[in-house]
Amino acid sequence: MRRRAGAEVEGERILRPVVLHEESGFTDSPLVADTAATARAARGAGWEVHAFASDFDILGTAEEALEHVPVHAPPRPAVWLGFIPSPERYRAVHAAARGRGLLLLNDPDAYVRTTELDAYLPRLAELTFESAIALGVVDAAIAAERIGYPVFVKGAVRSARTSGWRACVAEDEGELREIVRRLLGMEARSRGRVVVRRLGRLRHARTTEHGFPLGREYRVVLHRAAVVGHGYYWEGDDPLAALSPDEEAAVLAVARTAAAPIN
Repeated sequence: MRRRAGAEVEGERILRPVVLHEESGFTDSPLVADTAATARAARGAGWEVHAFASDFDILGTAEEALEHVPVHAPPRPAVWLGFIPSPERYRAVHAAARGRGLLLLNDPDAYVRTTELDAYLPRLAELTFESAIALGVVDAAIAAERIGYPVFVKGAVRSARTSGWRACVAEDEGELREIVRRLLGMEARSRGRVVVRRLGRLRHARTTEHGFPLGREYRVVLHRAAVVGHGYYWEGDDPLAALSPDEEAAVLAVARTAAAPIN
């Protein structure tokens, strides 16, 4: 496979995507700092980067937020560098970008399908741990009883792992109800649903300051079923981060297999 800054994907030549950088005024946020650093790196590598304000929808529209972006003809692929948006926000930016001749790599339906767990977990079948979708504490308790305690609980989009192990793992129904109520109050993480999952105890050598284990996990990025990049999920030095050639091949094979039904 040949890779060159997004210009080649397994021998298929594609146009280098335009980067739409969602800027925020919360400068003390690690995520904001990370996206800003990525935008600087993209510019340094010769990518076309256009910024737009994260709070554009308070006083305006997505079209107004991108009105400074040149119209591209013929259309160009685009990537959104920013923060996890609601489906409605994604649809608005997708339409505004399309009006400027920029096609986000995922259409709105694909965005939901690759972001919300209840949209893609059923497609993974035995590739992932047993899971159940719940709309409230009663549904969650029934699911946890069937799966068996302890269970891992997260929102439809994200978990509360930044708050530690006990914010994610329920040993009994009392703890489950507390975690579910907290997650349902976090709209950006749950979108009104929680996912109850069989607990998998991953190998780890480190934990966060709040006691969450940094499991041996990897992130793989694919475009049209082709792997375009991969890396260790967690930051910092980790003795478990290195992959042998056989392990790397296995990780990428699983990622390709998982990506196929999600499309």
